[in-house]
Amino acid sequence: LEVRRVETGLVIRLYNRLPHSLPTGDYGFRVLVLEISALDDQGTESVLAKTELVPEMKTAIPARGTWNHSVAVPEGSRSLRVRLRRLSYDDQTALNLLDRTVEL
Repeated sequence: LEVRRVETGLVIRLYNRLPHSLPTGDYGFRVLVLEISALDDQGTESVLAKTELVPEMKTAIPARGTWNHSVAVPEGSRSLRVRLRRLSYDDQTALNLLDRTVEL
């Protein structure tokens, strides 16, 4: 995970260092849900982006590839939270893969 400031906000880059795409799996429907939120001084969370990464929709992160996204950050934001969960619609249990907070 890399978060970089740019003139218009932030660029979030997620690296897949695995030798297969994310998500992967041949059995059942697999999806990764990536959520990016800003938090203010009071801990109030504002969702800035929510994306589903799905092989069938050609939005999966390729093997050893990257996912990039730019977001505008609301004034007064103190940190950025990035969450990545894996879902399988055959099994409704979510697997938390990443939950990281980055100070701005």
